[in-house]
This record gives sequence, C-alpha cells and structure tokens, in this order.
Amino acid sequence: MNSKEQLKSIAAKVFGIDVSAYPKISMGEVKEWDSMNHLLLISEVEKEFRFKFTTQEVIEIKSLDDISTLMEKKGIN
Repeated sequence: MNSKEQLKSIAAKVFGIDVSAYPKISMGEVKEWDSMNHLLLISEVEKEFRFKFTTQEVIEIKSLDDISTLMEKKGIN
C-alpha cells in the first residue's frame, strides 16, 4: 500500500467514513473533520510514518493532499 492509500486508510479510521465517497478529503468536505479529529489524524499519521509535523504545519493542514505534500517534502513516500 502506498503512502496516499495509507493516508486514506487512516482518515477512514479516524473519521469513521468511507473515503471513496469523497472526491477530496478535506476539512470543508468531511463534516467529521473537526478540531479534535484533526489532532487525532495528525497523531495517527505521525505514528504510522514515524515522523513529526511542526506546529506550523499542523495549523496549515486542511486536506489529505496537504499532508501528502508535506510528507513528500520530508522525503516520506
């Protein structure tokens, strides 16, 4: 499973959703993506991929695409 698929799997678990039902998994699209679940998502991603986001990165994340882009910049594929 590639990192994007892993991210979708984590999001499905955290938000309790079927990710295939969403064209874009983002704060604006997924009503379950509230502040508490945002932190849980970040925590689960950090645990799964064994790295840490900076505080500024956590604040700027608004979608799974944002997380994927940040991971690529950190050399995590």
